[in-house]
Amino acid sequence: MRIDEGPEELARRVTRALETATACEDAVIRLLNDRQIFKRFADAVNASPAVQQTWFPTMVAKWYSQSMLIGLRRLVDRDPRTHSLRNLLEDMLAQPNAWSKTSMLRLWAAHDKHKHSPDFLEVLLGNTY
Repeated sequence: MRIDEGPEELARRVTRALETATACEDAVIRLLNDRQIFKRFADAVNASPAVQQTWFPTMVAKWYSQSMLIGLRRLVDRDPRTHSLRNLLEDMLAQPNAWSKTSMLRLWAAHDKHKHSPDFLEVLLGNTY
C-alpha cells in the first residue's frame, strides 16, 4: 500500500483487482471452451468428405479465428474502463508495494471466508504468488 493511500482508495483498488481477475478468468475459460468446441467441429468435418466440399467449414473456421482474436484482444485491452489482464499487470507494476507478498497476505486474511490459519494462508499464497 502506498503511504498516501487511504482505506477508500485501497478498497477501490482491491474491488477493481478482484473484478478484473474474475473477468479475465471467465474470458480464458470461454476461449478454452470455444477451442474445444471447434476441435469437435473440425473432427466431424474431417470425417465427412461431403461436408468438406462445401463452404461451411471455411466460414466456421473464419468465425472461430475472429472470435479467438477478439477474446485475446479483450485480455490485453489498455482502456482503463476495461477489465483486462494487461491493466491488472500494469497496476501491479505501478504499485508494487500494494502487491507485495506481505500486502497480499493481509488482503487474503481480511477476505478469507473460510477462516484459514495464517500459516495455511501463507502456504496458499506461496503456491500462487
